[in-house]
Amino acid sequence: MLNRLDEDPALTLHIGNLIEEAEAYLRFAVRQEFHPGLLFARAVLQAKSNNLAAAAASIAEADTVIARAGIRIYIADAFLVRARLFKSKKALEEGRKLVEEWGYWRWRPELKVLNTLAEDWP
Repeated sequence: MLNRLDEDPALTLHIGNLIEEAEAYLRFAVRQEFHPGLLFARAVLQAKSNNLAAAAASIAEADTVIARAGIRIYIADAFLVRARLFKSKKALEEGRKLVEEWGYWRWRPELKVLNTLAEDWP
């Protein structure tokens, strides 16, 4: 689906609108456990639209929500999203440490992919 975003600007706009709508609802929610995932999705969409500054800001906003809500599981997610979007070996290593330390093995397939991609990163 991410590859289709490059080919279909209307799809990109539609997904962006859905993310904004979902975000508006989540801002009023008492429980914030879904908000970081939405911010990560927004960051990916922004990066695919070549707006890396906005993507970085979305991840920073997710970091704030994660810290405020105490959702530890998303900390590793934030590092791995950062690694993928910004080709950051440092973020990949931090994310890997947390995955291993916390036994957060649902990210094991993503780590495998990122390790392969990181071979070509500066």
